[in-house]
Amino acid sequence: MPYRPQYETTPTPDGYSDEEFVYTFDFTNTPALGVLLSPGQTSLNIPLQLQADGSEHIIRSIQIGNPQSNLGVRFRDPFDNYINESGPDQFVPSFSYSSPDGDNGSVLEPEIPCPPGACFLIDIANVN
Repeated sequence: MPYRPQYETTPTPDGYSDEEFVYTFDFTNTPALGVLLSPGQTSLNIPLQLQADGSEHIIRSIQIGNPQSNLGVRFRDPFDNYINESGPDQFVPSFSYSSPDGDNGSVLEPEIPCPPGACFLIDIANVN
């Protein structure tokens, strides 16, 4: 299913085009995501670096491909804003960023424009 924003988005500027792109982060390219956490343990400020190839990125959704019942997450955008509604005080179940049909995960509205080389941060926790 193609992305269809619920809110008005900024039109693509003349001379530019929108290209669909998917970033994949896992333990192979972000080793901190492969750490086993004991119950109650957290791993904070794990960087998720976007390409610094000169183009702006517009983040429209986040998807966790293999959510776990004991995994809690918090995301921060490149401007240090918490993406989840609970803010800095709570971890959100990883299932909140997954979808049963595997298409869009959790759609971000409004979308998040990011400069080249921007970095998201994820905090993870074993919430058991």
